[in-house]
Amino acid sequence: MKPTKSYRDLATSAGLFAGALAIRLIGIDFGLPYLYHWDEPVFLAVIRRFLVAGDALPHFYDYPSGYFFLQFVFAPISYLVYVCQHGYRPSSAMALADFVLVGRLVTAVAGALTPALVYAFAVRFWRDRGAGVLAGALLALSPLPAMDSRYLTTDMALAAAAFATAYLFFVYDDGRRRRALLAAAVMAGAAAAIKYNGAFFGMVAFAWLAFGKRGPKPVLTFAGIAALSFVALNPGIIIEPDLFFADTLFIFGHYFVAGNVGPSAGLSAGQYFMQLWFHALTPVPVLCALAGVIILLSRDRRRGWLFISFPAAYGVFLFFTKVYYNRGLEPVMPFLCLAAGLAGATVWRRVAAVRRRWLAVPALVGITVAFFYRPVVLTARESLMLTKVDRRTEAKGWFEAAVPWPARVAKEALNPSPLDAGGQVETPPIDPDKYEVHASHYLVDRSAAAFAAAGTVYLMTPNLYENFTRFAAAYPEREEEGRRNYESILNHSELVFYSPREVRFDFRPPVEIYRLEDEFLRRRLQPSNVVNFKPDWVRSEADPAIKMAAVPGGFRLEAPARAGAVFTVPAEACVIEVRLGAPRGTPEVAVEVDGVAAAHEKVRGAAVVRTRPLRAPPYVKHLAVRCVGPPGSYVVLSGASVRPAD
Repeated sequence: MKPTKSYRDLATSAGLFAGALAIRLIGIDFGLPYLYHWDEPVFLAVIRRFLVAGDALPHFYDYPSGYFFLQFVFAPISYLVYVCQHGYRPSSAMALADFVLVGRLVTAVAGALTPALVYAFAVRFWRDRGAGVLAGALLALSPLPAMDSRYLTTDMALAAAAFATAYLFFVYDDGRRRRALLAAAVMAGAAAAIKYNGAFFGMVAFAWLAFGKRGPKPVLTFAGIAALSFVALNPGIIIEPDLFFADTLFIFGHYFVAGNVGPSAGLSAGQYFMQLWFHALTPVPVLCALAGVIILLSRDRRRGWLFISFPAAYGVFLFFTKVYYNRGLEPVMPFLCLAAGLAGATVWRRVAAVRRRWLAVPALVGITVAFFYRPVVLTARESLMLTKVDRRTEAKGWFEAAVPWPARVAKEALNPSPLDAGGQVETPPIDPDKYEVHASHYLVDRSAAAFAAAGTVYLMTPNLYENFTRFAAAYPEREEEGRRNYESILNHSELVFYSPREVRFDFRPPVEIYRLEDEFLRRRLQPSNVVNFKPDWVRSEADPAIKMAAVPGGFRLEAPARAGAVFTVPAEACVIEVRLGAPRGTPEVAVEVDGVAAAHEKVRGAAVVRTRPLRAPPYVKHLAVRCVGPPGSYVVLSGASVRPAD
């Protein structure tokens, strides 16, 4: 079938691209300078190393290298923007967050290209402009593609490359053009080089060639070119094969062995369908997609099965994996939107053919509203939310205004937030001298008593119950322990800050901050549970300047911080707080604990006092605290020991 070329088709494709891009640009800078998606820091670290050190190898193959290389092309733009904002500085001065916006723009453009490709497919192979317009508009307006187009991740580029593979293979199947076969093979390799599961689309094309009675030459040509394309975009498979295969085996285990939905394959299938039904497409387009599949098979059974085989093969992969991420649906979204557009256009034409216009026009309006209403509402609501103050920034402001310092906070690390002291947040927004923030992968891994014994007062989580269910799915053998810990946290803490999701599929995680109850904290630290330190437990050089005294709940020791002063304290001290004082002009005062410099303990300049809670691992009997500083500086050690709580 020869392609139809007209200015109308070009204008329609351009309009769909422009409209989709405009939607994806709304709120694309959300959250900056904080990073909210766990995959973004991975890409940003590699991009920054490329620009600073010129290292073009990611040295990280949980993801293939194709999308890294695409981002490398646009990384210099980030540097130019940085120079325009801050004046000339070396690229090494850039933070990870300085690369985010341009990286997200690349994802947005990839996401906006797919609706234009969808329209071109419907016009070329179905001769149906109406189906192309409906499918392209539905894909542009659907909330899931719009959401994922605002992240620096691989999913939208994978969706574009996967659909381009199918498009080019249809071109080859239509006229057996050698150039189309080569282009489809190159794109199949590129799809796999963007994300490993993109290989399924190349496998479908390979299977049709192998069983299509066209001889071995097209099969071998397609396989060879696709493999070369993949290797060209993943040179690490040759340069550092050990690391490449170690990382790919890890990802294979993540998808098919460990997972995040439970021990059995197929558990994610229901979640993916719910995502399609309630958010990604919504009910009316989902039903239209099913009807569109029937229409396709009734028109041309072979080409209908060829079309269906691409998303069906990927659907089998999703069914057998043990993971669920809603963005996993992105590669099948163009196919579903095309099928829905075909059904919608068929119904539209039949209703439009009704002679009674007074009946046909309201019916057409009703059909259009039913088709687009829910996706448009969800996309508009989620896009406008991104223009508001982010709830995590709101939580940060509340915390700094309401929580006195010093305070110890346990932060669940499943999702990043402005309260993270590192990790996915580029710069800790909370002063580490005021607040001690500790990451905990799952809060329910510990009881409220354990948190209290460690001196923790505040607990922060996106959703305590939701993450308890994740903990139970990830560690089924510890489900009962996690339940007891979850209940102990609820029973002995107060929810002091809560910013919930504004809509059902709000992709910005909520924030919950709990404070352990005062009575519970006092009960955990009452004198009967405290082992007071004896003077002979602290050994140092004979020095009259050393002042040591027992205090309620522990001990306090004050001594000059001079070279050679070593204090050995029992590791029974659950928390040892180190305070440094330095007179004006002091070059440096430092504290080493067991030979390792404690973070935040080096001070320079005027009189400064800093605190740092230190905990000994359970197998350590004593902590050796070595204080180093010039005359006039001093160190104060204070600690408390709490017996294991029942």
